[in-house]
Amino acid sequence: MDKIYLVTHNDLDGITCAMLAQSALGKKAVVPIYTEAGEKNVDKALRPLLKHSHIIITDVGPSAEMAKKIDALAVDGGMKAFLVEHHKSTIERSEEHTSE
Repeated sequence: MDKIYLVTHNDLDGITCAMLAQSALGKKAVVPIYTEAGEKNVDKALRPLLKHSHIIITDVGPSAEMAKKIDALAVDGGMKAFLVEHHKSTIERSEEHTSE
């Protein structure tokens, strides 16, 4: 199985997300990448991962431009991408820029 790259916030709830993902999916399967909050930081963490087939984003939100790139790769390139979020502003922004 391909590695699952998990981009998450470097705070308590982000680290907890990574621990839960590793517990559920396997510690060797999930590669956590911790980042500061803010679209620029999240996009910087995501950019090198666009060539991979499995990405999970938790507790942080990408920019609208990056969300569109990920959405296009998920639709056209077969990428499996998941956004798991509890911040209302990120959820609303994500819903505006993702496909059905």
